[in-house]
Amino acid sequence: MRIDELRIVKPKPEDTLGIARIKMPQVAEKDYPEFFEYLKSFGATFKKETVIPKSLKPIQGEFSDYGMVKAIEKNKLDKPIIASSDDYIIDGHHRWLAAANTRRDVNIIRVSLPMKQLLKLTNEFPLTTYKSV
Repeated sequence: MRIDELRIVKPKPEDTLGIARIKMPQVAEKDYPEFFEYLKSFGATFKKETVIPKSLKPIQGEFSDYGMVKAIEKNKLDKPIIASSDDYIIDGHHRWLAAANTRRDVNIIRVSLPMKQLLKLTNEFPLTTYKSV
């Protein structure tokens, strides 16, 4: 299948937590080691897994077709998604969407914290950034 033939299926708003893209925390891959050390200081542990996309739940309520296509074109689908212990995506929504639309499993780093706590800590992490759709 060519990328320009891809029909993009996005989650229904009611299937997300509806957090606006501009309020979604972004952690750059280069900052992952420091981010994980920061989370460890709050008792978090980590486990690498490969899961089917539909086993994860998005918290982001807005998705960019461009962001999903960019994840495919730049071959970013192997970069792990950060997920909470209760299966919510904290970082990597567009990679998740790309994997779901191309029927690929996703690599995740599962953090041993529930979504609400992990989201709060991610928002408070000093190197977290934010961007719009």
